[in-house]
Formats: sequence, C-alpha cells, structure tokens
Amino acid sequence: FILFSSVFGVPVYPTLNVETVHKATMTVTEWDALASAGKTPSHPEKGEVRSISIKGKQSGFNPRPADIYLPPAALSAHPPKLPVLIMLGGQPGSPDRFFTASNIAKTLDAYAKAHNGLAPIVVSPDQNGSTRNNSLCVDSPVVGNVETYITKDVTNWVNKELPVDSSVKQWGIGGFSQGGTCATQLGPRHPELYGHIIPIDGEIAPTEGSREEMINRYFNGDEEAYQAQIPIVAIKQHAPSTQTMFSAAGDQDSHSIGNMHAIGRAAEEAGMTVKTVITAHSGHDWNTVKTALPAAIDWLGAQMGLGTMTTQLEDYPGITVVTP
Repeated sequence: FILFSSVFGVPVYPTLNVETVHKATMTVTEWDALASAGKTPSHPEKGEVRSISIKGKQSGFNPRPADIYLPPAALSAHPPKLPVLIMLGGQPGSPDRFFTASNIAKTLDAYAKAHNGLAPIVVSPDQNGSTRNNSLCVDSPVVGNVETYITKDVTNWVNKELPVDSSVKQWGIGGFSQGGTCATQLGPRHPELYGHIIPIDGEIAPTEGSREEMINRYFNGDEEAYQAQIPIVAIKQHAPSTQTMFSAAGDQDSHSIGNMHAIGRAAEEAGMTVKTVITAHSGHDWNTVKTALPAAIDWLGAQMGLGTMTTQLEDYPGITVVTP
C-alpha cells in the first residue's frame, strides 16, 4: 500500500494538526541540562511522520502535500527550538516517496534515542507538482515559481508553525538525485537560509531535454540565468561561504561520484567544510540514501549542536570517507 500510495499520490501519512504542535519554550542546551538532571519534559519514545499542505502563498506554485518528521522532543508540551532539514525527493517521485524509500524516520528515531529525544525536524516539500514534472527547482513558466516556493513559502510556514530554531546554522537542505541537484543549487544560492547542504547522487547541473531547449523553455532564452543555477557556478558566485556540505554517492554510480567530487572541490575552494562519502554495494538508488543518512544525520547533528557523534564517519557500515 505504501509503495502504491507514494507513486500514485494517495497520502501515506495522517494529516498534521498544527494546533497540537506546541511552540518552543527553551533552547536545546536548556533541554539537555534538564535531561542531565533527570527532569526532561515528557515526550514519546519515537517521532511522528505527518502530511501537510504548505500553500504557495508568495510563489503561486501548486504543490502536492509535504511530509514532516517531528522528533520526540518536538512532540513535548515544552519543546526546544530544533534544527530543520529540508529534504527533497527525486524525479519522478514525491515527498511520500522520499520518506518511505529512505527510512529517514527510523534513522532519526535512532538518533533521538541517543540524544535525549532530540533530532532535526525534517520537512520534505514537493518541488515538482506531479510525478511527470521536472521543475529544475527554478522559477519558470514551465512548472511555476519553485525556487520561491521552497525558499519563501516553505521557510515561512516552518518558522511559523513548528518549534524550530530560525538561525541559518540550524537549517539544512538536501535530497536524492534531482532533489540532490536542487540542494546544490538552492543551498549555495541562499546562504542566508541554509547553513548545511546534503546532496546524495546529485547531477552536475539541472537538466531537462537538450541544453538549448531547456534554456529557452525554463529561462526564456537567458543563458546567464541558467548558468546561475549550475551548482559549481552558484557556489563561486556566492563565495566565500561558511556552509557545510555532506555529499554521498553509490560506489556503482561513477557518474554521481564524479559530480560529487567536482562540486565538492568547488565547495572547498569557496570555504565550505566538506565531507564526501561513497556507499558500498549501491548505485543511483535508495540504497545509497539509506546507507548514507545515519552517518549524515550524526555528523550534521554535531554541527547543529544536538550532541556529539555516536560513531565516527569512517566507522559507519558501508561508508568510505573520501575527504578528510
């Protein structure tokens, strides 16, 4: 049923009632201090995944419902201000497909168990509008104003409705395949929003049809506007950067490995802190995501102040670290 639902657009998860989500009442540091004293606010053992419609108020974009993971601490009556990961699925795909195929909720529950119920809130918004569309994650006359939707509408909704820390060091954007490409476009282009970038099996550039056709259709013939969406160009145009980038590619996907190294080099040259890993026995597929995510979340959690890593990157199963 879950596979059928994620492919054909039938909602997999219950709808989130935002009125049941409490506003943040403390910092993560204060939450941890209470935990050390044995006075952690009451919270469930596991988080929840819910579906919610995030309207395109500024963008005019008409998205499918987003999926959201709320960690145990977020479900407390007195939640702390938590970090946020915006995670994008591939194309064809959907927010539901990202959650069902990546095992991200299980991974985050395990992380929360080791960190006093703390974990990032994860939001997987729709960047394509349907399984047929490829928006390139840009504002265009083809699919709509998707860059504005992700960076404005989704950001504003999350900050308003969820117990999150709004500072840039507490926000990351990532994704798989086309979603990973989007992350390496939007992350560098919006350093005021995202302190962390998490691409998995991303492309070297947004692609839909021939280059000339794409520039004409999506960018009204403006080649400079297209160039600004190429990750390496976007990184250089917004350098220097204090962002972090955690990238992964499957060992059987030489194309994505090459993309990861090229984008990683540009990111390092721009000043980013970069970690790149290769996953074993996987290609351009969800096995790469499932293998990389536990290490990525552990590493990112440390960057976001949620606690020390439970395992060093090189000790994670199926992971080969190819940058220091």
